[in-house]
Amino acid sequence: MSGAAYYLKFDEIVDLIGQESAEALIGHLGGTRFYVREKLPPDHPIVIAIGADAAMKFAAHMATGIGGLAVELPTHRSGEFTGYRRHLREVVAKSDRSEAALAAELGVHGRTIRRMRAKLRQERQAKIEKAVLAAE
Repeated sequence: MSGAAYYLKFDEIVDLIGQESAEALIGHLGGTRFYVREKLPPDHPIVIAIGADAAMKFAAHMATGIGGLAVELPTHRSGEFTGYRRHLREVVAKSDRSEAALAAELGVHGRTIRRMRAKLRQERQAKIEKAVLAAE
């Protein structure tokens, strides 16, 4: 699937389908992007992950009025990711491996790797500019 997708935060999913179903959904499909139709068949991964009732509630919320919506799920609960971010930063800063390889190894979105690399580049550039200004 290409193009933009609606990124759901964990707390938003909890508000929609409850804590237990949200954790099950993230456990089964976290970090993935998929299309959610207004009506889900019984063999849809969402139905399998959280059951028909919660899945239908989720799908109804995602419906746009003219069809479904492409969504992207988080890989972790919000609070759990905070401590892991330092580790990610260190690994990304020291690695020259591809975005896909790092994302798979670390269990995050490729988007997370891209953002981390961009932030590291900005910080390096700011250090260089600061050093140049100090030398003048």
